[in-house]
Amino acid sequence: MPNFNTWGGIKPLGDWRDDINRAYDTARLIAEQPTNITLIRAGATLAAQTVRLERSNNIPAELTANIARVAETEVVIIGYRGHPTIADTNVRRGDRFVQAGQTYEVMQVDTRLDRVFAHAKVQ
Repeated sequence: MPNFNTWGGIKPLGDWRDDINRAYDTARLIAEQPTNITLIRAGATLAAQTVRLERSNNIPAELTANIARVAETEVVIIGYRGHPTIADTNVRRGDRFVQAGQTYEVMQVDTRLDRVFAHAKVQ
């Protein structure tokens, strides 16, 4: 019977199942390009949080506003979850934040064992 504790001789499969190791991987990913955001929820301003912001791979939808055509900009927020020393990222659908002069609204939050993915678009 094959040993499923190692997979392809590269990394033990058990490491991939370890939530703590995945949480550390999320912390490393965020540390490569950290961004501080301050979320506004129901009129209240939350404490600043460090996350990673990435442009979405979605092709921007173009909207017609009078004569001009405006492309929507979307970002993905990558946040902490399950890290032993860093608080989980506190983000919810409907939260807003300002980044580089643009106001974003969180449209969707996907919570996983090791990280949080939230999708936001310019308002």
